[in-house]
Amino acid sequence: MSISALNTPVNMRSGSLTSSSLNSSRPTADSAQVTTSQDAGPCASLEETFASCADQPVSLIIQSRDQEKLAALKAQLLADNAQNKVTADLPIIGGFSIEMAAPGQDTLEQLTQAQENGQVSISLDNEAGYIVSQGEHIPGQASGASANKGLAEPGVSVNTPATEASSIGEGGKQTNVMLGVRELHEQGFTGKGTCVCVLDSGIAPHPDFGNRIIAFKDCVNGRDDVPYDDCGHGTHCAGIVAGDGTNSGGKNVGVAPEANIVGVKVLDACGQGSTSQIIHGIQWAITHKGKYGIDVLSISLGRPIERTRFLDPMTMACQVAEKFGLTVVISAGNEGPDPGTVASPGNAPDAITVGALDDGGTETTDDDWPAYFSSCGPTKFDHLEKPDIMAPGVDIISCSNDAEGYVKMSGTSMAAPFAAGVAALMKGANDHIKNDQIKSIIMDTATPIKYVDGEPVTDRNKFGAGIVDPRQAVDQALALAKK
Repeated sequence: MSISALNTPVNMRSGSLTSSSLNSSRPTADSAQVTTSQDAGPCASLEETFASCADQPVSLIIQSRDQEKLAALKAQLLADNAQNKVTADLPIIGGFSIEMAAPGQDTLEQLTQAQENGQVSISLDNEAGYIVSQGEHIPGQASGASANKGLAEPGVSVNTPATEASSIGEGGKQTNVMLGVRELHEQGFTGKGTCVCVLDSGIAPHPDFGNRIIAFKDCVNGRDDVPYDDCGHGTHCAGIVAGDGTNSGGKNVGVAPEANIVGVKVLDACGQGSTSQIIHGIQWAITHKGKYGIDVLSISLGRPIERTRFLDPMTMACQVAEKFGLTVVISAGNEGPDPGTVASPGNAPDAITVGALDDGGTETTDDDWPAYFSSCGPTKFDHLEKPDIMAPGVDIISCSNDAEGYVKMSGTSMAAPFAAGVAALMKGANDHIKNDQIKSIIMDTATPIKYVDGEPVTDRNKFGAGIVDPRQAVDQALALAKK
């Protein structure tokens, strides 16, 4: 099975996806079981899955090529048990998510037969989370996100006034200083006229965003009226993309400080979200691409790869977003340096998957070093070369969701928005550039990492094409515009 382009465009004006726009390939018989482990093939049966959950409901994603049969199946499941609840319609992957109690025997047999006949694909609606590595944190008052258990703490918030912003701690790095970004700003390349959608834990209205948060969607709590971030991770990522440094006297400036921002909340206060919530967020970004002029989708989250990319609903959604013209930038994961540790949806072939670089906080790459935690390829099951690129991701200073301060975080979560900001600069330099051209240029202009610890590096699954070069990437985008 393969993922193909959607032949009928989404109606961007109405902001809706309809079944007529879903002519992409769908799962076939090789996805006829619920995938619950690290096995590429069929795993637990439906009966075993429900039995293992005792009296607890099971969250599933059900997909099918046949939309009429899918609708009939949905109606049947809702009628089968009043406790069953559809949590999201997901037309971009030809499916829906549902919270189900143990089904009756007739329904269970029908679902099982539909799987075996290749009529539907059923997968668990697993949780994903933000991708931040533990490291040195800023001393001070803990943010709400640090209460999260089971995930690396994203950092500690510091409430520093603008006049004291530089006292944020030792070793923190300012985004605009690295890799020539400040030089591009001085030349007038600031991302003005572009829009980056940050798919994360939300976005707090920090002074560094001014009036550039032009839309907000809450796929977790349904609070769409006012932007917020009860975790802090999304605000930090958004600041790396597009903070303008207002509250730090121009010191803590993002890569594209005049780009507009759209915040889509898919992660909760603990930095976790279901696969269906994340797909719903991607779907919303696609349908609102025209309304808000969204150019780039920045995704700093993930979970272990459990299926081939052809059967992974989250990866499929990212591929669809690419087909609709969005430049999708995804963090690689923090499970490195072992091979095969890239997270989903970083296994999306057309997306820009970003590993983390320990940048020295300077404009040169002489003092740069690959971060020890950055995940490496090849991708599990599909053996794709990933990541595609490396970007700064260690001790990055950016906006806090707590009042008006800043916070220092590390992880490939920080590297992805850096690269997303570069994509916005390129789009600002050449409004006609396509998303596949952006990826090609970013990779072609990267600075190769030739040696680590004095040893030559030949495996692109460790560092991709190398270190992103914002100046060269923008130059090539301009050159392309003149052709």
